[in-house]
Amino acid sequence: MSGGSFNYACNKVLDESTIFEAIEDLHEMANWLGANGKVDAARVVAKFAEELERLQAYIWQIGMPMYDLLYAAEWWASSDWGEDSFDKAWLMHQFAREGDEPKAPRKNEGPVTK
Repeated sequence: MSGGSFNYACNKVLDESTIFEAIEDLHEMANWLGANGKVDAARVVAKFAEELERLQAYIWQIGMPMYDLLYAAEWWASSDWGEDSFDKAWLMHQFAREGDEPKAPRKNEGPVTK
């Protein structure tokens, strides 16, 4: 086989659309390196895979609460939903954020933030 033993993880990590797809392949690569006596290199690759896993978890953590708000903005802008549906999503988003008091968006000023 000429390359590709780890599903071209080297290419995946340079592309923001595929970087997280490389995590499993990177763990496999680290195991292979370790099994072939390249322990220090294996540690570096494993650490990189673990850092990607932490980054992926963080992105999900901050992204999931935004989903409904972004969805509502997308559908309102596409004329699939009305402004009232967006306002409801905005209020729900604020209720979901711990410690924030919800505020209705003002007309023509966009969402109100603290």
